[in-house]
Amino acid sequence: MERICPRLRVLWRAAWGAGTVEPARYLHDHELVLVTRGSCMVEMDGDQFSLTPGDYLIIPPNRCHTTICRRSVFRTCIHFDWLPRPGPARKLIWSYAPHRPSVKDIATAPRFVPQSVYRGRFSMGGPVPGLLETIFYRWQSGTLHGAATARAGFLELLAHLFLHQKYPDDPTPAQTHFHLARSVKSLLDSNITTGSGIQELLGSLGFSYAHLCRIFRASFGLTPVEYRNTSRLEQAKSLLRDTSLTIAEVAYRVGFQDPAYFTRQFRKRNNLGPRQFRAALAVSRT
Repeated sequence: MERICPRLRVLWRAAWGAGTVEPARYLHDHELVLVTRGSCMVEMDGDQFSLTPGDYLIIPPNRCHTTICRRSVFRTCIHFDWLPRPGPARKLIWSYAPHRPSVKDIATAPRFVPQSVYRGRFSMGGPVPGLLETIFYRWQSGTLHGAATARAGFLELLAHLFLHQKYPDDPTPAQTHFHLARSVKSLLDSNITTGSGIQELLGSLGFSYAHLCRIFRASFGLTPVEYRNTSRLEQAKSLLRDTSLTIAEVAYRVGFQDPAYFTRQFRKRNNLGPRQFRAALAVSRT
């Protein structure tokens, strides 16, 4: 899903009466077929696919197939390419048998997309039927904006079809890691000036300290210790504007128990010590 960038080509939908048989044909692209009423049978290279309300099928290009409606059916068909193709837009959508499309007219799936026939189900009470209406409304506007937003809606549709059934609520690893990193950050922000040790503070999250350090660094580029020191030193800059406080008092207020360590860390971050920083502030105010 993260690698596809589908391009819409033709969208159509219609009700077919019982007994209708579609002539055998070969597609030049991929066709997503969704059934919302009735039923039909798609025969393809000797295989049969029965489609009832809530069924979908993606028919690959250059596969001889026909549709048989033993009962009336309402189906929605979306022709698309998995990725945009360079060069002028192709005009032909399909060829009726025995005529077959030439190789240059076929939009095969990229290698990272499985070459098999896609088949599955969607909930008639879920978002798919409404999303189909939105896609068609946008597409039929005939505008560039409508085409672009229809394409975005189609990608959302594919996500519902491919991911929702198998992974309905599963977060991605990146989401899980960032959520955990944010939990670490929230704890640190709430306890910036306390004297609690970081390992003790983060123990409530139920993960090893080493694991939390890796996740935090991967998300924010520094360790929890470095983040807390950075936050404390930024607070110290504000307190140094108050000349009634000694350097040691500033260090204690922002959470450093050792004024000498505070001075070293402040100089390392700002290229001058807290006394020099305060003096520079005094000069800038005069």
